[in-house]
Amino acid sequence: VCAISPPRHAELAMSAPHTAVSNAARILLNAQRLLSMVENILSQTRLRTGKIKNNPTATNITELFSLVKSMLSAEAKEKHLELTWSISGGMLPVVMIDKTLLQQILINLAINAIKFTPKEGYVRVTAFRSSDAEWSISVKDNGVGIPASKRSEIFNEFFQAHENTSVYDRPHQGTGLGLSIVKGLVERMNGTLQLESAEGEGTEFFIAFPLVLPGDRTIPLVSLKQASTKK
Repeated sequence: VCAISPPRHAELAMSAPHTAVSNAARILLNAQRLLSMVENILSQTRLRTGKIKNNPTATNITELFSLVKSMLSAEAKEKHLELTWSISGGMLPVVMIDKTLLQQILINLAINAIKFTPKEGYVRVTAFRSSDAEWSISVKDNGVGIPASKRSEIFNEFFQAHENTSVYDRPHQGTGLGLSIVKGLVERMNGTLQLESAEGEGTEFFIAFPLVLPGDRTIPLVSLKQASTKK
């Protein structure tokens, strides 16, 4: 679907100039989807062969959130979804994390949430300080949810929670690699991944990473709470 849509919309744009803007937007959106699928296939291969390395650098989480949000805004807009990204709970602005790997994790989790959330729904991404030693990211939606019988398999390669004969027959197109890659990347970054879901009510993914600050500094969460109370 993604591979053939851009040419079709390009032909429409040329034959009907008054629709050029809307068709150009569709071309861009489908090209981004195709690029994401290709990147996931390459990433899965690199994970299998151990070629993905964890290289933490000082990363501004707010800036990274803004970047990923801009990349996915067209996907959310197409379905009239509320897509929000926020920082809360004593989260520090800059942490040591592999920015490239975290960006791919966020893209895959957010795209997955957008894909399985009906029109007019919401997808909310939040970073927060979960403990003295960890910080976390939550990706929450009010989509179709994951059946309890499928949750143990949801991180397997090529798996989707809906029964279909092949990847091409799925109501939600994709390779089924996104969550498998997320799991592999999180583990490579010494993090943990959990989910909570209720069928028909939505899903929330939680990722927790060790809290490492530039210069190997540590700021206890209790200190941050006390400072907040004094303001």
